[in-house]
Amino acid sequence: MLYGRPSETHLEMIIPAPDRLKQIAYMVDTPEDVPEQWRTSSKGYVRTVRQDRIKEALPGFRLLPLADPSTGSAHAAVLYAEVAPNGGGPGTHVHEFDQYYFVLEGELTIEVVLQKHIITPNTLVVLPAGVPHRQYNKGKAVEKHITIDTPPPEPGRYWDYGVVLAPNGVNHVGKLNAAADVEDDALLSV
Repeated sequence: MLYGRPSETHLEMIIPAPDRLKQIAYMVDTPEDVPEQWRTSSKGYVRTVRQDRIKEALPGFRLLPLADPSTGSAHAAVLYAEVAPNGGGPGTHVHEFDQYYFVLEGELTIEVVLQKHIITPNTLVVLPAGVPHRQYNKGKAVEKHITIDTPPPEPGRYWDYGVVLAPNGVNHVGKLNAAADVEDDALLSV
């Protein structure tokens, strides 16, 4: 409860990111008050998750596209996903786009590079393009999350590029703040 009202979970992403120091919103009273350069021909909409529309992409992994360029979302694709117990997405893979998961219900296990994380509700996972990862459900209940891909994958191109990762036993320790130990004039020499 906040100020006597029930709490609400809210995820907001501004995609693409606005230029720094630029105003990101104009408060208006009517559509006519929107500055000409901010007007759009795209229509906003509300989409409900309908169980009869969710499709199984892989065994135990169901998806429902909610927004993408075909519906006016030029800069991101948004999908609703359900992962059954012992189900999961593809094996370890990378993308050409940034990907975000926001867990709504259940637990999602995600391996990012070689590190395993158990993701619980109201948690955001950030996977920049090229970061190897895989996700699956080792819990006892169906896991539900929102996936956001930005920019949206191009039609006809692969979404997932499978990769193999394994430790090779060669480990190194770096020196924290090593760049601060370099003399300033050494940075200028070529």
